[in-house]
Amino acid sequence: MFSGAVMGIRNPKAHNIIPQTDPQRTLEWLSFASVLLRELDDSN
Repeated sequence: MFSGAVMGIRNPKAHNIIPQTDPQRTLEWLSFASVLLRELDDSN
């Protein structure tokens, strides 16, 4: 999951920016980011 998320961040020109109008979807993305950051913290 982490490498896929990093690839999306590293190459923003290859990905469209999609405005989020759904609060539930926004919370899901924030939760996903939180999981990735927790994994990063736990890896040290």
